[in-house]
Amino acid sequence: MKHCPECNAEYVESADRCSDCDVELLPGPVVKESEPEESHPDVALERVYAAGDPVRVALARSLLDDAHIQYMAKGDGIQDLFGWGRFGAGLNYVVGPVEFFVASDDAGAAREILAQLDEPRSEEGEAAG
Repeated sequence: MKHCPECNAEYVESADRCSDCDVELLPGPVVKESEPEESHPDVALERVYAAGDPVRVALARSLLDDAHIQYMAKGDGIQDLFGWGRFGAGLNYVVGPVEFFVASDDAGAAREILAQLDEPRSEEGEAAG
């Protein structure tokens, strides 16, 4: 077995030149370089927020995106899956709330950011305090 050093095409022993690259063939089979495996470290996740109200879910997404905090929203696509939709409170009681998870390193910052969603508001729209 011979191979082309340019295109790695394999040829029989009797061949001398690559028909595509017009270079001299090397003896032996094609040696494939091993590609380094991508590292996917295990990341510890923490639940930082849960909401069934679609407005609060959208706000939570927006706040985390603005803070450049990566998150996973568990149950978001399931809220309307069964065709029953959401009840008056905005929560589908069959599947429960949408839960937001972030890496443990970002959990403190995420909780602090998302805490404002549950703060009572005065009539003027400012935080009560």
